[in-house]
Amino acid sequence: MHSSLAISFEQATREVGSLMSAAFDQAGVIDSAHCLASSGLRDGEAIVREYLVHSEAGLAYEHLRYMISEADLCVSDDCKSWLRTIALELGLPSNDAIA
Repeated sequence: MHSSLAISFEQATREVGSLMSAAFDQAGVIDSAHCLASSGLRDGEAIVREYLVHSEAGLAYEHLRYMISEADLCVSDDCKSWLRTIALELGLPSNDAIA
C-alpha cells in the first residue's frame, strides 16, 4: 500500500473509531431499534484494520463509510480529506467519499 494511502487510512480509522467509541459511551443502553445496534459498528475499527491486513483496502474504505453513515458520525474536515485521498488512490469518485 502506498505511503499516503496507509497514512490516510490510519488517520481516518483512528478518528472514526474514536467517534464511534464516544457514540457508544454516550448512548447508554442500546436496543435493537437504535442506529448503533447495527452489525460491525462496535468493533468497526478492528474490522477495518483486519481488511487492511488482508490487503482489502476497498472493503476497509467501504466499512469506514458504512460506520460514518450508519452511526451518523460528524467527521472533521481532515477526516473528509483523508477519505477523499483514499477514494482517489483506490480509483473511486472522490465526491463519493462521505456517505
